[in-house]
Amino acid sequence: MIGRALPKRVRWGAWLAAPAVLLAACSVNERRLHVSPAGDDGAPGTRGAPFRTLHRAQEAARALARDMRGDIIVEIGPGEYRMDRPLVFTEADSGRNGFRIIYRSAAGPGKAVLLGSQPLTGWQPHRDRIWKVGLPPKTVFHTLYENGRRAHKARFPDLERDPRFPVALGRYAVSTDGTPKQTDKPQDRTRGPGWLAYGPEDAPPVSEISKMRLHIFPGGKCDWVREVHAVTAIDPQARRLTFDIDPIHGVGVGARFFLEDELGFLNAPGEFFLNEKEQALYYMPEGEGHPDGLKITRPALGRMIEFRGKSRDLCVSGIALDGLALAETDNAPPQALWAYDGMRDGAMIWLNNASRIEIRDCHLRHGGRSGIMMIGHNVGNRVTGCWIEHMGLNGVSLCNRFRAPGGKDPTPDRCEGNAIHNTRISHVGELHTYAECVTVFNASSNEVAHCELDNSVRYAITVRGNTGAQYGPPITVPYPPARGNRFHHIRVSGCGQDGGDMGALHAANLNNPGGGNVNTFEQIIVADTATIASVQDIAPDGIFLDWPKMAMDQVFRNIEIVRSQGMPLRSNGPDNEASAQMENVSWKPGFRQDLMDYENIGLTKEFPPEFGGRRRPSPTPPAPARLQGRADSHERVTLAWDPVAGEGQAEYVVSRDGVIVGRCCEPRWVDRTVRELTAYRYGVAARIGDFSRFGPASEHKVLTPADRNPPEVTGVRVSPDGRRVRVAFSEPVDAASSAEPSGYRFEPALSVRGITHRGLAAVELDVEGTAPAVGRTLRVVGVADQSAARNRLTDQPPLPVGRFDLTVRYPLDAPAGGDWLEDASGGGGCARLFGGAKVEAGAGPGGASALVLDGAQGFAEGPDDLNLGPGDFTFCVWIWRERAGVIVSKGNGFGAPDQWSFGDGSPDAPGGVALRINNKYFSTAARAVKDRRWIHLAFVRHGAQGATYVDGLPSGGPHDMSGIGPLANDRPLRIGRREHQPNPMWFKGRIAGLAIWPRALNPEEVRKEASPPHGAIFGAENRF
Repeated sequence: MIGRALPKRVRWGAWLAAPAVLLAACSVNERRLHVSPAGDDGAPGTRGAPFRTLHRAQEAARALARDMRGDIIVEIGPGEYRMDRPLVFTEADSGRNGFRIIYRSAAGPGKAVLLGSQPLTGWQPHRDRIWKVGLPPKTVFHTLYENGRRAHKARFPDLERDPRFPVALGRYAVSTDGTPKQTDKPQDRTRGPGWLAYGPEDAPPVSEISKMRLHIFPGGKCDWVREVHAVTAIDPQARRLTFDIDPIHGVGVGARFFLEDELGFLNAPGEFFLNEKEQALYYMPEGEGHPDGLKITRPALGRMIEFRGKSRDLCVSGIALDGLALAETDNAPPQALWAYDGMRDGAMIWLNNASRIEIRDCHLRHGGRSGIMMIGHNVGNRVTGCWIEHMGLNGVSLCNRFRAPGGKDPTPDRCEGNAIHNTRISHVGELHTYAECVTVFNASSNEVAHCELDNSVRYAITVRGNTGAQYGPPITVPYPPARGNRFHHIRVSGCGQDGGDMGALHAANLNNPGGGNVNTFEQIIVADTATIASVQDIAPDGIFLDWPKMAMDQVFRNIEIVRSQGMPLRSNGPDNEASAQMENVSWKPGFRQDLMDYENIGLTKEFPPEFGGRRRPSPTPPAPARLQGRADSHERVTLAWDPVAGEGQAEYVVSRDGVIVGRCCEPRWVDRTVRELTAYRYGVAARIGDFSRFGPASEHKVLTPADRNPPEVTGVRVSPDGRRVRVAFSEPVDAASSAEPSGYRFEPALSVRGITHRGLAAVELDVEGTAPAVGRTLRVVGVADQSAARNRLTDQPPLPVGRFDLTVRYPLDAPAGGDWLEDASGGGGCARLFGGAKVEAGAGPGGASALVLDGAQGFAEGPDDLNLGPGDFTFCVWIWRERAGVIVSKGNGFGAPDQWSFGDGSPDAPGGVALRINNKYFSTAARAVKDRRWIHLAFVRHGAQGATYVDGLPSGGPHDMSGIGPLANDRPLRIGRREHQPNPMWFKGRIAGLAIWPRALNPEEVRKEASPPHGAIFGAENRF
């Protein structure tokens, strides 16, 4: 405590500003009360004769507070305190004269345990390991606990936990049809009951309804909110389910759902069913033995401690909770959206009209709703040193989303000047999908600092303000703003586990252009933002600036995003991102790790050791030992070094002449972008784990040799009309020497009338005479490469003019920059880039290269003779799709039997990708292709049968192709669009590794093509 010599106002200001203040400090005039589980409320509350309950201690403290000359400390002894009603503090309980009333765990953090539940005993066997116990009249609750762990309501399909995504609630069933899907844009909603159809594999085990609830992500793709509805009927023959009201976005095809709260679903350990009519609970315990000995408890409270002032002018203030543990509260009754419920909402610690409240070193676990909620007027409160885990909804919520009486003006209440400091929040959203570790709604000038936020079903942090509807002209609504909030030195991991269209750091409806509602995010690391495989929506991003033109001007400074399944930063509309102030962020060029304050990101050393203490920072490793480099040729350098040892995954960064050129996890790296006769200075540095900086670099110099190898002809291909012959070389060739007709000698002879360059390593010959036929050969002489020596092709034997085993391959290691996408097949099928399309290094799967397309005008165009052919064929491609469009085409795919396109989804298989030929679709399975993650697609024709593959596994099909072909035309191969000019179906996203074979690959070959690139930093899991 700050000394009494300081004026009251100064004392409180110093306390709020100084996180190291010790509550144990005391004044000579402090008074103490004592509480013990073995105490007696009729006792005087001394150390030798303590009270039994906190309610009695509160009465005594309130009486003492009328004349405070020092702090009043309520010493709460170790043990459990079951509460039958909330502990409510009002302004009558406030500290006075600058002093506080402190409720302290006497034996240290977490030792005094407050429980919002009641034990259940008297269990009787029911059937099949299910036990039954009677309940008092009108007993209703919505979650349950066994031995300090959450049980869950009986459901179908059974809950399947994925250890990588511990708060996700799969497995989900999937609708095959339903109430028509709707968008989230303003429109006339479908009214009346909702319905869905399900497949035979998702048939519920019961069809009789007592209190069954449907949990559904609506619209077939809206995986950002899970609605809850009462089921009204199930028709097993029609496989049709109806429910009370239609979801906000309809149902459609592909909506994830599960059913809950029916005795017929109770078949797995940890499931319960509450029969309210007979006032009985049915439960299948996880533990062995009689349930009376398994510590099974039912929650009795939705709130455990309330700070409830009379008004903003009569706040409850000057109270501290020190080291208490709170556990086992109830969830709210099911509602349609079942997320936020305003002033009626529950939290283990709930504050309204509160100021200068400190919650220090407290452990909140297994809550039905939120851990801490500051709602409405809250000023100058502080949460520090706390551990908040396993919440049904949120960790800490700051919400002032209210209007003044009358509904026209902003409320004069303020949620400002509060601090969440040195706090670990983990495993949130265990019962609700729209959940987050920290919520800041219409609250300003608050601080969240030195925190660890992990394992959230959705957000780590979400900030929302006072703009209005998402679509239409920007407007402002009369809610208080959200501005001046600062989030810094935060460690985030494992968020977004059961939803899409989100970011671990999220901002929405904050700020119209020029609105001035700016919040700052700095010194933050976000790792492993990813979701379970069943999610159909846009993959989770590191940061998401939501609502067009309504998350403007936010500040991001010294931010590192690691392994985001989606994008590091995504913006709903370009304006949010364009207006953001970004300094030293990892997704922009020039990111500097030396500006990251790794040592102080996350919890501080003051975090209670009883709660696990601060994570030990990974030591900075030394420079990798024995770095060796060799020039394998004039165009390739190989580096190798000894791996560094430590706890966690080692990551290496490779620089060349001071510029970072690669990152990897294996102690080996190959540079394929070097030039001849050049000295390079390589550096390799290492780090262990994500939340640390790279150590010093080892350095090694390599001199590449001169190019002494003449170019080679890798293939000669004839056009369908026989009038053009394309010649491909092994490397870029000299323009002048490759344009000499005398250098191309056909046998039997053909006259070369003209030569056109097709990329750096291919030319196309305009020939005259008898059309090339089987048996014709070509010998090339005198063509030089572009090396310093201008090596000339002199003695290569004649090559046949004909087909290739590999039609075209645009490789995963395609060089960045330039105007061409180079063909690595040896057939000279280079594709010209148009409309701003570009090849970016590191933009592909596992850090490979990718063709980046804007979905508006960017595409690549290859030669017109790259046909699938008259018989068997295979094509494979990696895609990262932001918006559906044509991936690759040769023509339109409709109106002509020899034209085709790949990418436009079949109407019968939404969420898939189809090969379209003459308006016939050969599709993957519905919903098989997810947006904003790397997916490998393949199509194989073998005889009269076609097969589609997703990530190396069959999907959809087999397809009858007996009436299809031959697929040979003179249209150019296009990547990222189709030929049809009125509607080109532009592809938005990234495309990599496209390859076409004039044969059918077998399933093992397809799986090999779908394997992630060797040495990829993130491995295969990054795309799921």
